[in-house]
Amino acid sequence: MVLTGTGALAAGFAPLVEGVDSVCVLASPGPLWALNGDVTPIAGSDADSMPPGMPVVVAVEVDAGRVVACGHEQFLSNDNLGLRDNRRFAENVVDWLVGSRPRRVIATTGHQEWFGGPNFSALKADLESRGYQVSRYAGAITPDVLAKAGVVIVGNAWGTIAPEEVAALEAFVRGGGGLLLGGLGWSWQAYQGPLDAYPMNELGRRFGIEWIDGSFSDPTDSDQGAPIFRVFYPALYPATMSQACSYIDSLTAAHPVDLPAALEAQPGLRKRYRLAHLVLAQGSRYLTSGSPQRRELYAFQQRLVTTYPALYGKSVVYDPGAQAAMAWARERAYCTFADALPRTPLRSVAIADAMGLTGRYRDLWVESGVLLLDNSRCDSAQRQFLYRYLKSLPSGLHNLRRIGVASYVGQPDPGPMAGDLRDLEGREAGINLWDGRIGDSRENSFPGDVAPGRIDGFCAVAAHEVNHVVDAFAVEGRATLRNRRNKLIADSGSEPLNFLRSMFAPGFFAENPGEFFASIANQWFTDSEKTLALGLVRFDAGRRDPINQALFFADVYSQGGNSTSFYRVDTAGHISRTQVPLARDAKGRLVKLTAGGTVYRFTLAADGDVRGYSRRAVSLAAGSPLCSSVTAVPTRSGADLQFVLTAPAVIELSVLNVAGRTVRTVVGRHEAEAGRNHLVWDGRNAAGTCVPAGRYLVRLTARAEDGTAATVMALLMVSR
Repeated sequence: MVLTGTGALAAGFAPLVEGVDSVCVLASPGPLWALNGDVTPIAGSDADSMPPGMPVVVAVEVDAGRVVACGHEQFLSNDNLGLRDNRRFAENVVDWLVGSRPRRVIATTGHQEWFGGPNFSALKADLESRGYQVSRYAGAITPDVLAKAGVVIVGNAWGTIAPEEVAALEAFVRGGGGLLLGGLGWSWQAYQGPLDAYPMNELGRRFGIEWIDGSFSDPTDSDQGAPIFRVFYPALYPATMSQACSYIDSLTAAHPVDLPAALEAQPGLRKRYRLAHLVLAQGSRYLTSGSPQRRELYAFQQRLVTTYPALYGKSVVYDPGAQAAMAWARERAYCTFADALPRTPLRSVAIADAMGLTGRYRDLWVESGVLLLDNSRCDSAQRQFLYRYLKSLPSGLHNLRRIGVASYVGQPDPGPMAGDLRDLEGREAGINLWDGRIGDSRENSFPGDVAPGRIDGFCAVAAHEVNHVVDAFAVEGRATLRNRRNKLIADSGSEPLNFLRSMFAPGFFAENPGEFFASIANQWFTDSEKTLALGLVRFDAGRRDPINQALFFADVYSQGGNSTSFYRVDTAGHISRTQVPLARDAKGRLVKLTAGGTVYRFTLAADGDVRGYSRRAVSLAAGSPLCSSVTAVPTRSGADLQFVLTAPAVIELSVLNVAGRTVRTVVGRHEAEAGRNHLVWDGRNAAGTCVPAGRYLVRLTARAEDGTAATVMALLMVSR
């Protein structure tokens, strides 16, 4: 069996790259995607580029005609034609496209094309010097116009290309014409919208070509920051979905037992196996939502991990030193599998079953939508903390999908993967944790202004990294929060004592603003009440910025509601969360919160900063518990749940299994009045499935405005 071939390659593509060693565009070119096996990669990125092994130029023969597509319309513009071998490449492309047709080239300009106007002059002159008749055309594209052309250039049209124009171009190509297309997927997506509606994709799909999101970079080979492309047909392999699936299938089938050893022993196999997985990763990240190839990608990954459980099953633990390539390939396959189709409860279970996820690995994925990519090396304490931590976060606060531990997975080759797991990026956010065990180290998260507050080192890193995701998703995604965060950083200047996290050098947060929010998380999750106290101690000392920072963090975690989450994590990794009621002024700004039996009120300036505060200790009358019991009465479908409160409270009511795991949160952060309250559980779990008959626990947690709290439980028998 030949495993190093390049698939069904047509010898007719060789003239495109004759005499070409490198090409470059002084911009940010993007990748192309082949929708079928006929589309052939012509030029693309190398193994240490991002994304690696992807085409920036493709070509396809369609009946009697030919098409070439480029990942940036400016490759052949006036400013770039003289770079490297761009001129020779342009001449090769046009010569190949024209075939035996008349040597007439038309550049369309009537559809808001970014290339074809004045920036086409250099290529126009070059082609004319070689005997071509070259013209620009601003009218509608019709069969009569195309009958006079040998090659048509459409250089990144942002205006509508009418269906009849697309049909005319397709007929032109099938009849023997040549079509040169330029486009840029990331640019359209950033400034116009979904790539499903990109005019170049509406045209390119007729020939099996799509421009997708993303842009190329190369840390080791660039010109003024722009990547230089040196990999050409036929060496650019595997670079399409068809090629990648074929290569992974062939190599895995040839080594069903010894694949880890084969990858370590043969660098060529290792390189191509990695690139094949990364090509599929690009599809899972960037294919349009309606692309049928997403289902094909899902089916391929499902078949791969279920056919080869000895290689891809979650229970397999690889040596990160001697088997890193296989460990990495499995984790990459998991990411692609998870991202191929939208996550649903049923699909999450199917994916967990295929991967062989059990215990907290399964709970993390099915309940929180997070894959733990650790080469199955995290211990039970680490898995337990990550599960409980993520379950404690307010729903909708983040879009975390992957937690990696790079040192547990290993590093198969030097390059972009050097410890940060960028090769495992996906459609949604991911983080990388260090490999310290819970109990190995501890951190005092607080300066000397207040008593020490210590947290386990692994837990502190997890809270910090997850809150980078919260910052990017919840804060950056809302203009009011984003602007408030930026103002807090600017107002605090370079003086360390103006920040809650004052142990860094002067100017640290001004130079590293991305660390601001995540850094506060180290304190907030160690002890939220102590974080609030630190802000007030600094306020009393004349430094007003820290209390504004503490209230901002509380506001983010409130998600605009009437309560926020206070936390404590100790040095053993135990986490507790308290829902703290709060109040807002007419502008929606936080002006009151109650924590630890103390009511805090804040007076705000016009810009939202605290200019004064008061605090008052309160408590319920002795002998008057907030809630003394909860009653669970079974019904045919589930249960009637009743409880009595002695004061208004924010409640959370959940149904647990006998092992203490949450089956369903019936209500969360719900305001309930004093007196008798009644709720109904429909007998279904979080996935919407009826629970089996058996014993369950009902847990009610209630917290009054003054901070007084109560948790009560009741036994519930479900029969079917």
